[in-house]
Amino acid sequence: MEKVIITGNDLRIEDIVKVAREDVLIELSQEAITNVKRSREIVEEIVKRENSVYGINTGFGKFSDIKISQEDCKT
Repeated sequence: MEKVIITGNDLRIEDIVKVAREDVLIELSQEAITNVKRSREIVEEIVKRENSVYGINTGFGKFSDIKISQEDCKT
């Protein structure tokens, strides 16, 4: 079966259409998996340090001045 490999760098509209309309499978490349894991580590470090970072441990938009507790940031 055909697959669309997600690298984080070269997704095309045609690929999205194949996945949505033709039931083509998707797969993350090893580089994409590594990048997602690294991004998660960065977010966890921000939460641990309690730095206010928009959308990570604050609300969005008009709620951006609302701080989200460390406990509520955990999943």
